[in-house]
Amino acid sequence: MTHPKHPAAKPYVETLHPYVPGRPIADVMREYGLSSVAKIASNESPMGAPKAALDAVAETLKDTHIYPDNDGLELTKALSAKHGVDAEQIVLSAGSSHLLELAARAYAGEGDEVIYSEYGFLCYPIFTKVVGATGIAAKEENYTANPQAMLEHITDKTKIIFIANPNNPTGTLLDEQTIRNFLDKVPAHILVVLDEAYTEYALADGGFDGVELVKDYANLLVCRTFSKVYGLAALRAGYGIAQPHIAHVLHKLRPPFSLSTPALAGATAALGAAEHIQKSVAHNKAEKDRLTKAYSDLGLLACEAACNFLLLDISATKKTPQEIFMFMQQNGVIVRPVEVYGLLHHIRISIGTEAENNQALELFKHAVQNGTHALVG
Repeated sequence: MTHPKHPAAKPYVETLHPYVPGRPIADVMREYGLSSVAKIASNESPMGAPKAALDAVAETLKDTHIYPDNDGLELTKALSAKHGVDAEQIVLSAGSSHLLELAARAYAGEGDEVIYSEYGFLCYPIFTKVVGATGIAAKEENYTANPQAMLEHITDKTKIIFIANPNNPTGTLLDEQTIRNFLDKVPAHILVVLDEAYTEYALADGGFDGVELVKDYANLLVCRTFSKVYGLAALRAGYGIAQPHIAHVLHKLRPPFSLSTPALAGATAALGAAEHIQKSVAHNKAEKDRLTKAYSDLGLLACEAACNFLLLDISATKKTPQEIFMFMQQNGVIVRPVEVYGLLHHIRISIGTEAENNQALELFKHAVQNGTHALVG
């Protein structure tokens, strides 16, 4: 018997294209010799973390030689109080993307199908492929997830449906009744993962709290993160809420000590920083509304968003997304091309500080009016 010269991964893993995040600031500064760079590519909070969270993190550093609380009891208790659910309904995770992977591993495998939106978060097809399942992308309507299209793709092989609300990278929002109508029609044996990474921002734009649906739907998992409005992206903390039978399954797959002590402390403190969160949401709402009008006036706005980023259709610049991406970097701004999502004429930009937003807006104005030459320096 002839063996390969090295260990062979499963065929569907060999063909994976890994997730590519926004470029780090330090990389762009080095490449272009810049002294400062504005990063509006990864939907991070420009307001940073609450001081209480930073203080809590600092306090833990003297105990880095001790393993963290595997069950995250204090954070779980705080989340239970915040959402009015039992502790046994909560699953902690290293960011919400970790929870998406756990759901895929627990409920899908080879021969199964997983449904997600055409322009849904890139981790959905990646995690689907990781477990050997087949991904089914349901067509969107006006950059918005189409629940009816998802329902039409359900077969006997369907095991999971991922749906982000607001959607990423388009930022569009479905209302509560639309989601309820959808859940009413999904067979009870199919897990529905409602990804609410941006829900705190969406609540300021008429959104709703998906956790309220968990009591009514035994096949629903709602995912949240501390990476966005709470400003703790570097700590990797997230959580899911579901009925106990789902939570218990996901707990079985959690790696030991999957949240660090700084992450647990920072997230717990952040939940109590209501004033900081309110200021972050208010800043985002004001800047997003201002930029929505400005980019619409430039003919660049693809759709209105209910989160902390905007999707731009850059056709008016007569440039490709990569050309715009390079032009922006050369001039000290990191944005996010989204061709990998199938959005071939688009750029996603996060809502940053007022100064960062103005800098990006002026560069886009220049690109529309004068092209992508000059301006550097």
